[in-house]
Amino acid sequence: MGETMAHEMMHAWFYLQGCRGKLERSVEEGICSLMGYMWMEWFCTSGVDSFYKTSVQVQYTKDLKDYMAHCMERNQDKIYGQGFRDAIKAVSKFGFNYTVDYIVENKCLPCEMDPAPLQCRGCAVM
Repeated sequence: MGETMAHEMMHAWFYLQGCRGKLERSVEEGICSLMGYMWMEWFCTSGVDSFYKTSVQVQYTKDLKDYMAHCMERNQDKIYGQGFRDAIKAVSKFGFNYTVDYIVENKCLPCEMDPAPLQCRGCAVM
């Protein structure tokens, strides 16, 4: 449930930044899916012990996270799957904060070929 909330809150954040209807679906869904993925990673490394009391519950949560992450990483959908993979590449190269700020300003992901892109050169995917 937390993964879904993180994903949807990222949509809300983009809305508050004035991006409603201005982003390619693969860019928005990709970065929102990445936010959910990052929440799962955080929860299973930091938060799970404070929520679950038994080792069986902790292990179940970690197994569920691994399964969901596996599905996200291998999703063949052009919007959600490829969008997620493009977003994770951008964040790996440029960092999360820079990437989302860049998306808000330029309405696309930072270009892989640019070492430190300042403006979008028209490539919506990496």
